[in-house]
This record gives sequence, structure tokens and C-alpha cells, in this order.
Amino acid sequence: MIGDVLLIQAFHKKLATEIVELIGDYDEKRIVIAISGASGSGKSELAHSISLQYKAKKCPAKVLSTDDFYATLPADRGRIRNEKGIENYVGPGEYDWPAIKDCLESFWLSMSASMPIVDGHTDQVDTLFTNFGTVEILILEGLYAIQAEGADYRIYLERSWDDTLQAQVLRGKENLDETRMRILHQEHKMVEALKPKANLLINRDLSITDLR
Repeated sequence: MIGDVLLIQAFHKKLATEIVELIGDYDEKRIVIAISGASGSGKSELAHSISLQYKAKKCPAKVLSTDDFYATLPADRGRIRNEKGIENYVGPGEYDWPAIKDCLESFWLSMSASMPIVDGHTDQVDTLFTNFGTVEILILEGLYAIQAEGADYRIYLERSWDDTLQAQVLRGKENLDETRMRILHQEHKMVEALKPKANLLINRDLSITDLR
């Protein structure tokens, strides 16, 4: 998303180093790394840190935010969620999964592709054009990213509900009114349900459990 501010800390870099070491040599095979976790868990910071690790290895890695792939426009999302019911509607079903699949297939085929990118300043959805021919690692990050079919490594950031609330307060991006709290709680529940899909688990103490 355009306008996002990344707060990269030393532990993000340390985790990225450990993850790249765990993945090891990729034998010229294009790989997809997917990262999921609750809001404010550090998905974007970790994805960016991993991409820099690969850049240092002369291996081009691109980060895509699956949170740019909502099926509804940002300006309409709140109204639609309220109409359909937050507890019934908020979750992975809000993503445009066919569009995500198209991007993954373009990556695997070394093709160029267009994809949405949200401008957080205007709430407009712009179009990004990318040549995947020069990209060897694709990093998907977002609430439900590890649900994407074909991901080779699925990283889950373990966070409690209290961690999520604290992160929102520290970020100060949105007003934590009753509606936002309900959305956050539902997202947290939906993200937690994806944990069994992970093959690399980042625990709350920032240790890594390899579940492969």
C-alpha cells in the first residue's frame, strides 16, 4: 500500500537472516514466500527485511501486499462490512483470490503483469505494472497471505489479542472505536484459523519453529 510507514527494527533483520538461512539454496527454482499475521504483527517489515537479504545475495526478490487485493474499494469497504455483518463477512473471503492467483502464475511464467496497489492517502486503487522476468523470489505479505495456493514457505507470526491491541495503539493509524475493534477482533480470529497452514512459525518470543 502506498503511504505505509515501515518501522524496521533489529529483530526484523535478525528474523529475516534466520529465515533466509532456513530456506537455503533454491536451486534456480522460483519460490514464493507467504507471510501472515494479525494487524500490526510486523508482516510488512519482515517481508521487506527478507527482500533486502536476498538483494544482498544478488537474488531479486519482490514484495507484494495481498492486502491490496481486496475485492471491494477502500471507500466502500466499511459500508459493505456493516451491511453484511462484520462477524459474518470480514475474513479471507474479502480478497480477490483469482487476481492473486493470476499474479502468481505470471511470476512462475516469468511474465509481466498488472496488479492493484492501494494509495492510502487517497483510498484510490492504482495499477502497478511489474516484469516478473527478472524476479526470482516473490514475497506475499498480508493478513491471509499464507492461504495463497502454491506458496513454498508459509510464515505465520504468532501474536495474542493483547499484542494486536497494543500494536494498534502504538501505530496510531486509526481511531479504535467500537466498529474498528470488532473488525480487528474478527480479523484476528480469521488469521489465527490459518495457523495450521504455516510451515515456519515465528513465536511470540521471536524464536522460529520449523514445521516442515
